[in-house]
Amino acid sequence: NRKTISKLERGKLKPEAFMDLHGYNKINAKVAVLEFIKKSIFKEIRCILIITGKKSGYMGATGVLRKSLPMWLKEKEFSSYILGHNYASSKDGGDGARYVLLRKKDKVLENE
Repeated sequence: NRKTISKLERGKLKPEAFMDLHGYNKINAKVAVLEFIKKSIFKEIRCILIITGKKSGYMGATGVLRKSLPMWLKEKEFSSYILGHNYASSKDGGDGARYVLLRKKDKVLENE
């Protein structure tokens, strides 16, 4: 619902699990994120934190995984598991991490 999405955007939902993508390349990271999302749904976890890290440059924060993660989450293979996602609050990593709100387990199984 809209209230839950609003809490996610304001950083008021506490992540129940997290994944750190430091050390992953782009291909391995995508596979690992999808598996992490599926396992989290199976464990009935609703909010996760995915840490991409950020590379500070003179043009601001950049990074391959930081830029790729939001695009992956919009893809069809991911979107059936996700209700919403947003940059994390500064206490959880700021724009070097993302909150992801997952669908309930019974809703995912219903659609498969």
